[in-house]
Amino acid sequence: MAPANVRERTLFQRLPAGWAERYNGRGYLFRDPIFHRLQHERVPFSWEDAYGSCERTDDVSLIRGEASEFGLRAGYVVPIALLGNGLAAISFGGDRASLDPAATSALGFLASYAIGRALQHTFVRKRSLGSLTVREYECLQWASEGKTDWEIAIILGISRPTVTKHLQAIREKLGAVTKGHAIAIALRNKILR
Repeated sequence: MAPANVRERTLFQRLPAGWAERYNGRGYLFRDPIFHRLQHERVPFSWEDAYGSCERTDDVSLIRGEASEFGLRAGYVVPIALLGNGLAAISFGGDRASLDPAATSALGFLASYAIGRALQHTFVRKRSLGSLTVREYECLQWASEGKTDWEIAIILGISRPTVTKHLQAIREKLGAVTKGHAIAIALRNKILR
C-alpha cells in the first residue's frame, strides 16, 4: 500500500494525541511489526505475537519503545476479511492486555460488527452525496441555514413548488421524514459541513 492511500483507507483512528502525530507523521505504519503481520495473518493476534515474529528487530524496538511512552504496551489485533479479498483490522491497546479465549472471540465479533457499521456508514454517506443533484444540494444547504422554501426559491431564482419538489426528493434519497430530519442526516453524514 502506498503512503498516499493510508489516509483514505483509515476509517477511524483513536490514539493518544502525541502518538498519533508521531506515528502518522513519521510513517511508522510501514515499519510497524503489527502492520507487517497483518499482511499474512487472518486470525486475531496479540501485539506481542507480532513483535515476536518480526525479523526486523530495529523496527520492533522503535515501535514498541515509542508506543510504550504513550501507555501503549500491549494489545490485540483483529483482522477482518472483507468482500472482494479486502482486509480491515482493528487494533486495541493499552498499558496491559490479557484476554482468555472467550474474550478474544467476543473481541473478534465486536470488531467485525464495528467495521461493518463503519463501512455501512461510509457507503450510505457516499451514496447519499452522490445521488443529490446540484440543485437539491443547494436547496438542502439553504434549508440548513434556516431559510424557508419561499426564501430558497428567491435566492435560487426558481419557483417555490420546485423547491418543495427538490426538498421532497432529498428526503426520499436520505430516508428522512421531515426537512429538519434530512438536515440532521446530512450533517451527521458530513454531506453538509
